[in-house]
Amino acid sequence: MGITYHYANLTKREWFSTDALGGNPKFGGVGLNLTARGFDLLLVRGYTQAGTDGPVRVGRWSGDSVTIVGDTDDDWLRYHDEFADLTADIILLVVSCDGFERVGDAAAEDSGLFMQLCHLVMTRQAPELEAHMRQRFGMRFYSQYQEQCRESSSFKPKDLVRPA
Repeated sequence: MGITYHYANLTKREWFSTDALGGNPKFGGVGLNLTARGFDLLLVRGYTQAGTDGPVRVGRWSGDSVTIVGDTDDDWLRYHDEFADLTADIILLVVSCDGFERVGDAAAEDSGLFMQLCHLVMTRQAPELEAHMRQRFGMRFYSQYQEQCRESSSFKPKDLVRPA
């Protein structure tokens, strides 16, 4: 099975899975996917470009104590239970900085990411993604999502945290 990894901010008490934007959450995938791009964006200091001024913005974790933690870590349950899960927020951060194309491509390969994007659109947490989803996946993306939800009982959608 192997260890699953998460990026964690010990200062702000936030975390997200290394596969939030698709890819491999195990050691071999750490730093090699779009989620690593989200992690990088959180660490960039002094970036002030328009469009990234939401609660989870470029540089939010700059200067904080951060770590990559595995699910075998002694404090894993504390991180999981007590820290805010920024998974959905990181997806929107990457889309706002880099556009939807690479995220859409990753979602075409990763059903979990596809389902997460659909969840954000269907719950109206990220209505700005709807046009991108229609363009990339067609008008049937809603029914594809419902079908995949029926087939995948293990899917646990993440909501936006929008920390202060």
